[in-house]
Amino acid sequence: MSETQQVSDPQQQIPGPPQQSDPQQASDPKQASAPRQTAETPGAEAAPVKRRDPYFDNAKFMAITLVVLGHLWGQYYQRDELIRTVYTFVYAFHMPLFVFTTGYFSRGFARSTDKARTLIGQVVVPYVIFILLYRAEVWWINGAGFDLNEAFRPHFLMWFLLALLGWRLSAPIWPHLRHPFAVAVAVALVAGSSQVMLDSTTARMLTLLPFFVLGLTITPERLALLRRPAARWYGAAVLAGGLATAMVLAYRYHRHPFEMRWLWWTDGYQAMEVAPLTGMAIRSGMILIGLVLAAAFLAVVPRGHTWFTWLGTGTMYVFLLHGLILKVFDYLGLLTASPLLNPIGVVALTLLCVAATIVLATEPVRRVTRWAVEPNVSWLLRRSTDR
Repeated sequence: MSETQQVSDPQQQIPGPPQQSDPQQASDPKQASAPRQTAETPGAEAAPVKRRDPYFDNAKFMAITLVVLGHLWGQYYQRDELIRTVYTFVYAFHMPLFVFTTGYFSRGFARSTDKARTLIGQVVVPYVIFILLYRAEVWWINGAGFDLNEAFRPHFLMWFLLALLGWRLSAPIWPHLRHPFAVAVAVALVAGSSQVMLDSTTARMLTLLPFFVLGLTITPERLALLRRPAARWYGAAVLAGGLATAMVLAYRYHRHPFEMRWLWWTDGYQAMEVAPLTGMAIRSGMILIGLVLAAAFLAVVPRGHTWFTWLGTGTMYVFLLHGLILKVFDYLGLLTASPLLNPIGVVALTLLCVAATIVLATEPVRRVTRWAVEPNVSWLLRRSTDR
């Protein structure tokens, strides 16, 4: 289940954060925390050691954990009010949060078009590999026929890689705009009344675009406000209020059903059976709620090193691999087996998913699955000097 600093002049380069690396590029956790060795030059001072900022790795791991749990709880939210409460609360901000952090760590794509080379190995080839693995599961376990026309169509969470491709290809555009976030919000609102919303992948790419653009263009000074000591208490209070609101919605679900598709970011206004102006108002509210809760979540993220900090360097492994595992249990009917349809069973599965999230982010798993998540595509690319 990643580069910081924008300048006012779009023609100038946007320097990246000294502590961070791209989230798609998993690194050895031992190397991540160790200082890099530099050769000393006589008569010159040694270059300052660059270290990863643990805050962002903590945030990424906590965010991907919510993504995994959200996919699990989606199997049960219609069966139990308590699960519906937690599910509604998490879905109100966990994808906005995940997309925001993706935008924040995509700044290299805004300052250099050469960075687009990495999309082949980070997005395009992994998409082909995993979509074929998903289709193999459907064919082998679920007994569905193999249709070549459907082979590369997005399945389950594969929409995110296609959306990521579109977002990062658009990254060089946004720093040139005076008000990039406002423009992205306008795109998201207007897209809801267009025919492109018939495709759920395109719908998510457009409706979640504001969060990516905000992460891409936010200044370090503004983001630093969430790391102040007082912000932690405000963040906790906001999250508690959001959970209480979700509880009210969940327990009134049968009399006043809340359309969960607003939180899935998948459908246009016509499909939701609302007028365009009404739809724009609701979607504006969803964007605002997502921003407020995501900011509150970031405010309570631990600032220093924790036991899970190094796991935050492997979030793409967790994101891509957990879907394959979850679908195996889904196709075999194990998630809805009667012994699990009770609070104890769901709690046990929740703890199991947290444990799986930890395992999937470890270095042994990364070594075994690197061929799929971070494939070596040097054979496919021209050398920079050849261009």
